[in-house]
Amino acid sequence: MTASRCEVTVLRRFRKENRGLSTSTLSMAPPSNLHEHLGDLLVAKEGADVTFQVAGETFSAHKCILAARSPVFKAELFSAMKESTGTEDSIRIDDMVQHRNAYSSDF
Repeated sequence: MTASRCEVTVLRRFRKENRGLSTSTLSMAPPSNLHEHLGDLLVAKEGADVTFQVAGETFSAHKCILAARSPVFKAELFSAMKESTGTEDSIRIDDMVQHRNAYSSDF
C-alpha cells in the first residue's frame, strides 16, 4: 500500500503582512486539463456506470457527466420520471440512427 500526503492551504484573502508569507512562497496552480482526464476515463471505460444501446452498438457513459451536461439525461437518470428499461444500467434507444463518425459519445 502506498501512502500519500498532501498539504493544502486555502487563502480567502492574501495579506502578506498578516500571514508572514511572501508571494514567492505561494505556488501557482497548473493549468486545468480536466477535459483530458475525463476523456481518458471515457476511453478506458473507468467508472462508466451506464450503457446505451443504439442501432445495435453499445456505448459506455458516466451518469454524473450526462446529468451535468443535459437536463434531459439528468431527469432520465436521477428523477422520478426515470423510464423503466428492465435494467437500471442500460438504456436502449430505438428511435435514433447511429452515424458512426457523427454521434456524440463524449460523456
